[in-house]
Amino acid sequence: MKPKTILQKRVYEIHKDLPALTQHQKEWALEHCFKHLCIFHKTTKEYICVDCGHRWKYDDLSGNCPHCNSVLTFHDKPRQRVFKDWNYYSIIQTYQEFTVIRIFYIDRYIKLGEVHNLGDFYEISQYWFDNNGGQVILAKNKLMFSFYSNTPFNLRSELNVKQAYNEYDYISPYQVYPKIQVSKALKRNGLKKSFRGFREVDVIRYLLSEPIYETLWKQKDLPMIKRFHSDGYRIKKYWKQILKFKKRNYNVENIGLWFDYLDLLSYFGKDINNPHYLFPADFTAAHDLYMKRKRKRMEKENEERRRQYEKEAKERELQRIIEQEKKAEEFIKNKSKYFDITFRNSNIIVVVLSSIDAYKKEGDTLHHCVFTNTYYDRKNSLILSARLIDTPDTPLETIELSLTDGHILQCYGSHNQETQYHNEIISLVNQHSHLILAA
Repeated sequence: MKPKTILQKRVYEIHKDLPALTQHQKEWALEHCFKHLCIFHKTTKEYICVDCGHRWKYDDLSGNCPHCNSVLTFHDKPRQRVFKDWNYYSIIQTYQEFTVIRIFYIDRYIKLGEVHNLGDFYEISQYWFDNNGGQVILAKNKLMFSFYSNTPFNLRSELNVKQAYNEYDYISPYQVYPKIQVSKALKRNGLKKSFRGFREVDVIRYLLSEPIYETLWKQKDLPMIKRFHSDGYRIKKYWKQILKFKKRNYNVENIGLWFDYLDLLSYFGKDINNPHYLFPADFTAAHDLYMKRKRKRMEKENEERRRQYEKEAKERELQRIIEQEKKAEEFIKNKSKYFDITFRNSNIIVVVLSSIDAYKKEGDTLHHCVFTNTYYDRKNSLILSARLIDTPDTPLETIELSLTDGHILQCYGSHNQETQYHNEIISLVNQHSHLILAA
């Protein structure tokens, strides 16, 4: 996206002025980001260093190449001659008022017996941090189908300002160049040269924006720092209690359980600043006690919700029955004068559906929507049922007749299909429709 804020415009303006990787930085990356392979040539009985191509004969493979002194890893495919590998590598440096994390994608290609190059380096992202905690990320565009490539980035694209940090934070460099440069603000906040095993981006981001994290970092409280990376919300929420926890040197095997205990105390409205609740003599018993109480309360609340739901369901059912009775009364009031009308020929008898239950039976038998779509509510039409004289209780086709002009609006059998008696039924209804209009 285009840079919008003052900070984004400033970073985008100067990012191209960053110095290129030095020869030493590239060599260090290739030395530490990849395994150095050695293969055994069965014909010549020689060991071959894949990195430099040096060959030598020994009864046993030594740990280092005699020529380039690389620490070697024995490769179990002696016939392989082309070696491809890739990895991520980062350097951390200062530029003007910013601390910059630069992440590179390294694509290495080696063909045994040829002069080796240093590999191809592509800068895929940059994290810029100012001394006030402001941050801007520049990155290459993502590929649409990244599963066809070793990296999800379009290596031909330019670095642009990105808004969604989470989409790029998952790239974790395999190695970080040891000559680290950070701003005076980061040094003041406790960062020297070690990131103590945590992601560099997260450490710098938190040290510049989270005072609590800065305190934990200076105290070298590694368990709490690790917890902050995964559960920073609760550490900030219970910071006052944590300070008391540290001062008292309270012993809890799992700090996460203590946070759960504080959540339970808050749930019951207890004073979480009171040492009586904060530091029980038997922590496990206190934790289990409040956990059981909460479970009982939740079960009680669930039971109350269930009863309320059943009560509302009964009320809805009662309301439905009342409405159904009203519809039945309205139906009888409007259509009862047609109930006694029937007409027949030698094969077919046609009757008027005289109850809502008859509509339901008709719809269920013939698998259509005469009941579902409440045809009994239609004031300007009448529903008739055609049946064979031999089976007068089994519907054959259902007819909707207009009460305005006596025309047949529709006439269908099972699954809205016409039966072999369809034309005979249509003719019979048309011959006697005047009886209905005259009623």
